[in-house]
Amino acid sequence: VCGHPILADDPELRIDFAGISERGVSMRLHNPEPKRKTFTVRSNPGFAGVIPPFEFQISLNPGSGIWVTAKGNQLTIDNIR
Repeated sequence: VCGHPILADDPELRIDFAGISERGVSMRLHNPEPKRKTFTVRSNPGFAGVIPPFEFQISLNPGSGIWVTAKGNQLTIDNIR
C-alpha cells in the first residue's frame, strides 16, 4: 500500500497523520486558504485493515489548524490552535 492513510475532498487541506490508538486515528488538519472552508475527511480504503475506517466533515477558518481523533462516525477535537 502506498499513499497517505487519510484523504480529503479538497487537495488544499494539509493533513498530518499522528498515529493510531484505541481512541482512533489522530491527525492535525490545517486550512492554508484565505477563507473558511468545509472539508470531508476519510480513511484511505487502501489502508483497510491497517487503520480503522472513518469519515467526517469539518469547517476550518483561514489559516487555522486543529488536532482531532476520528473513529467510525465519531470525531474528538483534541486541540485548536
